Amino acid sequence: SIIYRFTNQEYLSFLLPQFLALNIVLITAFYLFRQGLTYPWAIISTALLAAFSPLIEWTTYFTGDIIGAGFWLLQITLLFKLIQKPKEKNAQIIFLLTLMLSLFNREQGLLMNVVILILMFSRARLVTLWKFTAAVSIIYLSVLKLTGQYTVFDTISYLRNNYGLSENIYTFGQNIPFILQSIAYAHQSFFMDLIHH
Repeated sequence: SIIYRFTNQEYLSFLLPQFLALNIVLITAFYLFRQGLTYPWAIISTALLAAFSPLIEWTTYFTGDIIGAGFWLLQITLLFKLIQKPKEKNAQIIFLLTLMLSLFNREQGLLMNVVILILMFSRARLVTLWKFTAAVSIIYLSVLKLTGQYTVFDTISYLRNNYGLSENIYTFGQNIPFILQSIAYAHQSFFMDLIHH
């Protein structure tokens, strides 16, 4: 880890990215709440988010999830700013940099292409940003392919093979029902967690 090179402490190398990501989640959530609410209601909404049991659990147990959420909320906040001022170069550059950094965490940053396309068709003038986002995504996928790195589909196949105990080969089409079932199960678990807390 980059942080370990500076601190030489494993604990800090795990804690600091999570702490930073949680702060990004709360600050950007407050900013987005503030767009439609008064200060007291935005503060209460952010406090409720901070006390939200699944968020606390994700922060504690799943480091990649809270870091991914931090990137997502930061990118959505930047997109919100770009919808208001489409020509703002600093926001475009910061968006692209956070997109590139988020790809080191998880491939979910590739879904920003879909978000920007939806925004483009809903009157937002983000064509240039989408071109750059698509270019970053294509370069990322090309580097993955050229260097033979594992992708999310390799991870799904690994999971379906009982964590490597089997060696079945699954195609993209065979993984889709498994992904849909996993999404349904994750949402069911999420709602059950909400009910119990």
